[in-house]
Amino acid sequence: MSRFTMIALAALSSAVLAASSSASRYAPGKPVTVQMQGPSCSVTASAPVFISSRRGWVMDYGGGVSCARGLGEKTLQVCDQVKHSSKWLTIKGSCVDQGPLTSNPVRLKDKRTVFLGHAYRVHAAGEVQFSTLSGSAVANGGAFAP
Repeated sequence: MSRFTMIALAALSSAVLAASSSASRYAPGKPVTVQMQGPSCSVTASAPVFISSRRGWVMDYGGGVSCARGLGEKTLQVCDQVKHSSKWLTIKGSCVDQGPLTSNPVRLKDKRTVFLGHAYRVHAAGEVQFSTLSGSAVANGGAFAP
């Protein structure tokens, strides 16, 4: 093998290693926002972002709850769900909760390992409590697979 061939092979293998160690991102959808009945508030399920690396696939997911003028005590729960047959199942350990808080907006983010061949969505449930009024809503993001 010539010296030129060895240098070319070394450069090629370095390029392949660099490419395989960098993560690629796949963001297939848009956030879904649902207005609450009663108070001027909404709940948003963020679109999942799938990240591929040498270790496998990871899904970033999150959600939020907010109100006009920032009033009220807000509670939020965001979960990752997987589709099984025709049902959506919440993945054990995927739910994150926050509240009640008076801050506006209230947002949560998390990430977890996901697997090829499965459909996932973000499930966000928010509740707002005012002194004389309350409201709640659920936002389910679209179904996406890495």
